[in-house]
Amino acid sequence: MSLVLLLPLPRVRNDHLRMTSADFDSKPLELGAKLLREISAYRNAKAFQFMKKQEETKQVEQVELAANAAEYKGLQAEAKNLK
Repeated sequence: MSLVLLLPLPRVRNDHLRMTSADFDSKPLELGAKLLREISAYRNAKAFQFMKKQEETKQVEQVELAANAAEYKGLQAEAKNLK
């Protein structure tokens, strides 16, 4: 039998008062959770703004393409009349 097994294990002391259940301070935890929610909302808002800008750009491009197509058809009709 080993001599190490016969020695009593030392007790681990908890000198951190914030780690005991009676003295647990939840304020830092609540503040951290609030900040994470704000960061998440900010990221989501940025992503939404980016997607909104992309959609606006697509709509502007479609309007420009429609205007160019109408102008092209007008020029074709005009060229046809000149013949």
